[in-house]
Amino acid sequence: MCEKRSCPHEVDALCTCQALKERDKDIIGLLTHIRENMKDVEWELDYTDLSRPEKRRLCLVGKCRICGGRLCQELDASDELAGDDFLAAIYRHLYQIHNAGGRYMPSWEFRARFIHMFLEPDQHFIRGWLDRPENQHISRMYRRSVKPPAQEENAGVAVYTIVRTGADVDHGSFPTPTAEGSFFSPRGPKQNCKN
Repeated sequence: MCEKRSCPHEVDALCTCQALKERDKDIIGLLTHIRENMKDVEWELDYTDLSRPEKRRLCLVGKCRICGGRLCQELDASDELAGDDFLAAIYRHLYQIHNAGGRYMPSWEFRARFIHMFLEPDQHFIRGWLDRPENQHISRMYRRSVKPPAQEENAGVAVYTIVRTGADVDHGSFPTPTAEGSFFSPRGPKQNCKN
């Protein structure tokens, strides 16, 4: 569990855009730059065993569409979880991150990319896990893993979703609403971060 995971992309030239140079002063600007300019995105998961908690590395890696340098975003790898709970947590997390930018990817493609993140010996197990009835839709994965305290067992869990919508009536543009993310606190992701 104390093994440190290192990034295999450290030798690649990093993005040289202003947002990266000012990352210590403006984290929101950096995240916006990554979301708007990362192309050719690959999902990477570095782990040794799915069945036990361990230190893992879960990242989005791509190229900057402006300068061509490497852009990376490390995500919560749910190190304290294992088995079904771990798989559901990272599936939900990738789903939220991917859909926050209003990007569309068919579910079969999303699932194929999810399977491809895992080591080849585990991919058959992951396909079976995704084929289970409870894993056919993201909303079922939310209900399954979240367990309220015993005294509030029937009270349910509040989930707050930020929805972006808009219309340009003059030009006849009525885009569909997009989910920016879902959080357990109305204050957003700050409540979900570990420092």
